[in-house]
Amino acid sequence: MKILAYRDTTGDEPISVYQAIRLRERDPLNYEGRRYYHLIDRRELTAKKRVKNGVDSSSFAFADAPGGDGHGRGGMGIAHALTQIFLRDEANHTGLVRIALFKREFTLEVEEARLEVTFEHAPSGRRLVADVVYTLRDGSEGAEIFGRQLILEVTDQHACSLTKIRLFKEMGIAAIEFTLMSSFHIENDIAMSHDELQSLRRKIHNLCRGRLRVRKLHTLVRV
Repeated sequence: MKILAYRDTTGDEPISVYQAIRLRERDPLNYEGRRYYHLIDRRELTAKKRVKNGVDSSSFAFADAPGGDGHGRGGMGIAHALTQIFLRDEANHTGLVRIALFKREFTLEVEEARLEVTFEHAPSGRRLVADVVYTLRDGSEGAEIFGRQLILEVTDQHACSLTKIRLFKEMGIAAIEFTLMSSFHIENDIAMSHDELQSLRRKIHNLCRGRLRVRKLHTLVRV
């Protein structure tokens, strides 16, 4: 998520690192040293322009991390990040997640939705980060299938790995996958405008406001 950040502490509007760099180059008096805010924990970020072997790998970096911490090209895409944000915020706002899995439909009651939650696979000590984690309310529809915690993985270009699915199973955590339409994918392009970013955001919101058609990665009982 280090290609996108919030413009200010209200967390209402995201900005891409490429937009932030352009603003700084055009108006250094107002944007040099400008701080932005991480999409999950609101830690302060700065925009870092990086080019390695001719490839742009610019990203936001934590302001309090020596040398900067972040990823650029090859990390999470913009459509992926915007989808995660919406799925978290919508669930926390409505208290519901509506999904279609195989030929069944579920309306899940959500106590809390969180982004990028780290789990540890105790036997191996291996750590994995889940895109969205829903904590379901006791007695929610589908509780016997999904349990208390349900992971939702968002797929933009690459499906969830077989290794990650195996770890979900071994840890006994239910997980599903939501795949974005290929037309939503964009390269991490320094030329992307604010209007284009907002247009993509609206498309994602319209898609995700309905019932999510998901793929089973692991459930606690057979569906």
